[in-house]
Amino acid sequence: AELLGHLIGHALQGQPSRILLRTWGGNSHFRIEIEDDGGPIEAAQLDTAFEPFPDLRPDSTGPGRKPGKGLPNCGQLMKAYGGAVQILSSERGSLVRISLPMD
Repeated sequence: AELLGHLIGHALQGQPSRILLRTWGGNSHFRIEIEDDGGPIEAAQLDTAFEPFPDLRPDSTGPGRKPGKGLPNCGQLMKAYGGAVQILSSERGSLVRISLPMD
């Protein structure tokens, strides 16, 4: 629940008109994707989105929004459970993808 709260918080930060949640699973993993249309995030910001203490990074000088502050927590939680989390730019916003092992 806390993980989803961080991800929804990231999506809401861009003030989207739409948030799309997708889930699916197989024999070896379960995947969750949350996509929003709240504006793009710069590529340099995406590269550091899961680093601890994101407030210590300099402010972005370009257009767009910053990754949500809860993303480092998500990254640490996923690592502890052997999962993975990614953030990608989408056409109008961002997409966060979580993959959890099922074993």
